[in-house]
Parts: sequence; C-alpha cells; structure tokens
Amino acid sequence: MLNETRGQKFYFKCAESEDLANYTEGGYHPIHLGDVIPRSAEHSKAKYRIIYKLGHNRHSTMWLGICMEDTAHYVVLDVGISRSRNRDNELEIIASASSSSTQDQGCQNILKILDQFKITGPNGCHTVFVSELMWTIDHREIRLRARWYGCHSIMSTRTSADYHSAISHKAFFLKMRKTKPDQFKSLRARMGAPDCRPVLMAGMASEPHRHPKYACTPAHPLDALPSFFIDVGVEDVCILLSCFADAFQTRANGAGRFSDSGNMCMPPDMIIFQKPCSPASDIWALGCTLYYMITGSLIAVPGSAAQEQLKSTVDNLGPLPIDWWNASPTKPYELSSSVSSSITWQKLQEHYLEIRVDRSAGTQSPQQDADDLVQLIRSMLSYDPETRPTIRDCLNHPWFACIV
Repeated sequence: MLNETRGQKFYFKCAESEDLANYTEGGYHPIHLGDVIPRSAEHSKAKYRIIYKLGHNRHSTMWLGICMEDTAHYVVLDVGISRSRNRDNELEIIASASSSSTQDQGCQNILKILDQFKITGPNGCHTVFVSELMWTIDHREIRLRARWYGCHSIMSTRTSADYHSAISHKAFFLKMRKTKPDQFKSLRARMGAPDCRPVLMAGMASEPHRHPKYACTPAHPLDALPSFFIDVGVEDVCILLSCFADAFQTRANGAGRFSDSGNMCMPPDMIIFQKPCSPASDIWALGCTLYYMITGSLIAVPGSAAQEQLKSTVDNLGPLPIDWWNASPTKPYELSSSVSSSITWQKLQEHYLEIRVDRSAGTQSPQQDADDLVQLIRSMLSYDPETRPTIRDCLNHPWFACIV
C-alpha cells in the first residue's frame, strides 16, 4: 500500500516500524537480517551477526545479535543515528551512574555496556552500543513476574541526583542474572521467520542505498519462550535503567533543564510553568512507572506532546489547582466538567490485591499493603512538587519494607 511520510512516498508503512524517512543522511543505518557488523575498520574479522530486530526509538534501532567469538552468545546491538551528538554523553553518564565506586545501591541496576564502536555507512558514522540480552518490561509476562522485585529496583536506580534521564516504563528493561543453557536452545527456530516486508521508495531511485530493502516488525524472544519464567524467582532477575539518550548531568548549582522530548513522563508543573527537570520530576516519572508496573495502564503516554500528557494526567488524577488551570495556555478541561481520580486508585488496589493474594511474603494483610501502595504512589504523583517524597523517603516507605 502506498503511504506518504514527510513528503516521501513508501510502498510500506507499519505502525511498529521506525520512520522510514529517517533513512537518510544523518539518520538510521540500514541493516538487514544476517548482516555481519564488524567491530571496527581495523578488524577484518567480523564480530556480530544480526538475528532479529528488537525495536527502535528516535535515536537508534535495536537488534538481537550473536557475538561471533569463541563462545557465541546473544547480545543487543543499539545502532545510533549518525547525526546524534549525545552518544558520547550517553556513554559517559552510563559509566558514571554504574560506577562501582559510587555509594548508590542502584548502580547495579544501570545498563552495562559490553562493547562500543563506530561503523560507517551510506548515512554517516554511527555509534554502536553492545549490551547483554534483555527484555522490555512492556511485555506482559515480564510485568507479572518482575513487578515485585522490579519496583524496588526501579526506585534504586535513582538514588543519585547527579543526572536526569527520560524516565518511563520504556526506559527500564529486565535481564537474567544467570541463564540456563537450554533457555536459548534453538531460539531462532522457535521464534520462526521474522516479519519482513519490502520497502520501495518512489522518487528515491538515485539513492536506494540509504534505506533498507525491507522493513522488519520487531520480534520478542519471550514470544518464543512461553515457559521462560516458570522456574525463575525474583532473585534471578535484574531491572535495568537503560535509556540514557536524553539524559544529562545536573549543573553545579543543582539546576536541570526543561525538555519536552524523549520518552519522558512530564509532571503538570513542568508542562505549565516550563520548569526544568529536577529530583521532584524524577519522582513523578517513577510514580507513573510504578503505576504501570502494577496495573499495565498509563497515567500519560510518555514521549507524547506535553499538552496531550497534561490532559491524560488530569483525566486520571483529577483537576488541577485553580491557579494552575488559569496559568495553563491550553486548558486540559472545562471548569464545568467533572474529573475524578477515584477510578485510578481503585484500579491500582484491585490489580495489586489480585497478585498480592498469591504471594505469601509480607507481614501485613493484603489490604493494608494495598492501602500503603496507594498512599505511596499518590504522594509521588502529587501535583505540588514540594510535597512529593524524596527517593530515600520512598525506599523507606512501609510498602517497600514489606515487599523487599
């Protein structure tokens, strides 16, 4: 079917594919399944073979690959767009946040880069990050298995205020601390043939080398491993904060910066008053992430337009303070309309109790646990940033003391 994107015509467009118009100078690197990615120009021996596509964002495409060394193992290759100037900064922040010298208990929950190098292609020079095999927590099976341990891990990643990143459920991934040899046996055979469709670009015959010959729908290893987590305990998994493309370090005076880009959950004060990122905005984003981990529902869609996030937030959490409503350039609702947050908190309680009754740990009753959880997340999602708890307050909250 003929589709148009940014003035260019394509004979393929899939909602799950990246913007194909970004396969241009400065954009994505065209990759095909089976491609061998050399570590560097000096290496004649190829190192990574592309197996499946895992996903994409506006900064890069992600691929399941196999390391072609003596002990072949699966890895994730994150291939950045060539015009990105943030990759070196991203690497520096990851190294700083995950440094073993830091006192943060959350450093173990930061993505570890196994390898990084540059490749040159028709659209420019691209930085490639290689990491261990991991899965997005967007996958339902992962949310069900990991949310107990994951909630504490997610909070622990932000015990440092030295940097800010675009925090949302899309920024967190899960990895196994150890994998059993048979867990990945015949992985490619079990995942089946990838969904690939041809890409034909009208009017681009002079530069066909800039775009891939076909587009791939992202595949998920867990779709081929339905029993993957059956005998896996929470102590066997680790939640990683792994998206640092929009991250930046806090200035010396503690100030951040305003940003409405990236996969970010933005609090209303940041949207209405153009406030910069801060520890309070991180708490808001973490509260949205924890709510998603428990319920599978979003307070607002991270990365969507600021005003769209504001409207969705009000729909879920209730009306703004009247002076905030007056200050908002775009009114998210009419004052005469009725908005309430009762359904939001009722859903949180119901989903929590549904999984809590199946778990024997905890010294309190399930209902008391649920009440504590609602109180915690409500405080994290307070409209007033001054009343939101700190990370330490959250980790010392009775609910975390009960589940950890």
